[in-house]
Amino acid sequence: QAAALTAAADAVAKASAATDAATAAQAAAAAAGETVPSSVATANAAATAASAAGTDATTSATVSETATDAKVASLATAAASAATAATTAAAAATAAKAALDSAVAALSDPATPAEIADVEAKQAAALTAAADAAAKASAATAAATAAQAAAAAAGETVPSSVATANAAATAASAAGTDATTSATVSETATDAKVASLATAAASAATAATTAAAAATAAKTALDNAVAGLSDPATPAEIADVETKQTAALTAAADAAAKSSAATAAATAAQAAATAANEAEPASVAIANA
Repeated sequence: QAAALTAAADAVAKASAATDAATAAQAAAAAAGETVPSSVATANAAATAASAAGTDATTSATVSETATDAKVASLATAAASAATAATTAAAAATAAKAALDSAVAALSDPATPAEIADVEAKQAAALTAAADAAAKASAATAAATAAQAAAAAAGETVPSSVATANAAATAASAAGTDATTSATVSETATDAKVASLATAAASAATAATTAAAAATAAKTALDNAVAGLSDPATPAEIADVETKQTAALTAAADAAAKSSAATAAATAAQAAATAANEAEPASVAIANA
């Protein structure tokens, strides 16, 4: 475009010079009573052609300026659209983070499978929103860079959408990072809840095993007391059987309670692990056994 305008200006100048030269030659010939030199017509024709060529070059320069303006405007619009998309994605990531943080804060102790599943669902949503925010931030940055480079190449002012897109990209990137951080924190929280329930199952298993041993020992003692009854049995022997019978019943009740507690603890740990998408803790099988 610049070269065309320079050439157009030169063509106009040369056309003017040719016209002046032809006019001078024609006037001189007339004054001398001579035939007009053929170069006069040649110069006038060349001047006309040069003037036309200059006009055409100027017209093309104008058209090209309109074309480049349109291209820069298109890239500026793209940057504005990318900024809007990044802003929307940032808001979504921020909302997903807030929802996840609330779900984590609502975890009871011990946490229920429903609570853990809710955290996991919101964690997945937060990570999805974070990824989208990061992608939209990258797109906004690229659009801003393209619009700025185009404006610079066209010798135009940087479009305002460039700064808007860059700011939106920064905000979206930050929102995505925050959402990802919350997802990491939430995973640590659910892991801890599952681990706590796994530990509780292990403790319940130990208690059940101890109660089972006590019940077995009480049964053995009672069986021995019964076997030791003489015929006729003495009051002391009968009293001993009664005492050991009471002990056996107490031990049996405790074993049943501890068994129920172990089963409940195993069920809770297993459900929590399932809700958290984790492997079943080894203590589940131990507690059930």
